[in-house]
Amino acid sequence: KHRGKGQGTVFKRNGRGPWIASWFRHDGKRIERSTRTTDKAAAERILAKRVAEVALRREGVIDARKDRFAIEGRRPLADHICDYIDHCCHAGHDQHHNNQKERHLKRLRDGTGATRLADLTADTLEGYLRALRDSGLSARSVNFVRQIAVAFMSWCVNTGRIESNPLTVVPK
Repeated sequence: KHRGKGQGTVFKRNGRGPWIASWFRHDGKRIERSTRTTDKAAAERILAKRVAEVALRREGVIDARKDRFAIEGRRPLADHICDYIDHCCHAGHDQHHNNQKERHLKRLRDGTGATRLADLTADTLEGYLRALRDSGLSARSVNFVRQIAVAFMSWCVNTGRIESNPLTVVPK
């Protein structure tokens, strides 16, 4: 059975094992993934679903850029913080400031209970800053924490981890 262009193909490596599905992504890159089944009909249904998803992205029904936001949104916040600190180190920022950023971002994460990027909202940051202010921290120190949080989320926007920075609306 021959498939038309863009329909993909299923095959077995060395004639045994699970069926492998092969198709082209919306950007033209060839993808091969195991279907994890030895049933050819099931493997063809899996391939048809993947090809249909590609067609939706190619036609613009699904925005392919949002896929990256979804993937990054599932990663733990701690991973993003580590990536940000690594970026700051490689960008040549002062080690003292990098240590401050890391310390404040980890405290922010723990103080708000945020585990994912989506958990850091304007409301959670305002509540955290209010708690810092109520604990006796000076306005300058509270604004410094706000500045670090906003800079971190802006970096996340610039690197394609989130679509927009929700923390910019938090007043000083």
